[in-house]
Amino acid sequence: FFFNDTATTEIYTLSLHDALPICKRFELRVSEEKLEHLFLAWKFNAFNAPVSSPDDDVGQDLYIAAAMASHSCSPNCYWISAEDSSFDIFAGTSGVLANEEVTISYLTVSALEKYDTLVRRELMARAWLFRCECEQCCRVTHPCCPSCLGADHMTTIMCGAEEPLYPGFETKCDRCGRADLHVEVGYFYSCCSCGLDLCPVCGLRESAWAIGASSMSWDGCWTHSDHPGQQIEAIFGDTIAWDTGSTSKIHAQGDNKLCVWVGEASYHAELQNDELLWSDGDVWRRACVPFSKFRE
Repeated sequence: FFFNDTATTEIYTLSLHDALPICKRFELRVSEEKLEHLFLAWKFNAFNAPVSSPDDDVGQDLYIAAAMASHSCSPNCYWISAEDSSFDIFAGTSGVLANEEVTISYLTVSALEKYDTLVRRELMARAWLFRCECEQCCRVTHPCCPSCLGADHMTTIMCGAEEPLYPGFETKCDRCGRADLHVEVGYFYSCCSCGLDLCPVCGLRESAWAIGASSMSWDGCWTHSDHPGQQIEAIFGDTIAWDTGSTSKIHAQGDNKLCVWVGEASYHAELQNDELLWSDGDVWRRACVPFSKFRE
């Protein structure tokens, strides 16, 4: 199959409602349910075919064995597709043990190096309809509802795979107020008990507070020493969730040092005596009240 960007959108949004007229128009000897199933199988299992120039249409190739491999943001194998239609999977530097599951990344190598857990999960949720729980991403856990004492983890709502929670009404984040979550993000969190909804960034903030209150690492919620309580930055796993709502990836440099890129500038920090000392002179101290209290 070959298609341009416009056709990609049309094909990827194929539904049972669209399949019936397609079957009739082209007199396809296949049921509309089968056609929909085939399109979805192709969408979620195909690999981008190489092109010889940027002006070429992007192709999609299917390889049965490779399509069986699960995704990981720290895969043990990598793949390459050549213009002669050959497709190779090869082990990483650590090799693959006998009976070890073969994993590949559905994202590019550059994307893995650049993006934090929340961005990677957003890409996976929009393109493949799942929340990544690989070895690298699982550190950023599901949040527990901050409104329900002793609550279990909140439910993940996959926007592209589920009907809206409140038909006819927008779903907004009950912490930051971000609107129309079912359209604006690939997934969000919802509490089955009280109906509280959180966007991914606020979900990370709540998790960072819960695990970071007694953390010996940089995981947790932090406030700036020169303006305590006015801005709360949250760190969890490889992700900083800034008070502005954006995120950045953390590059660990040992047990107590980190580096983060913000735009084209890099900043370094060192954890000393429960403070983060930044290379630009900023000092962060642990926030002493839950993140949700700053939003009330």
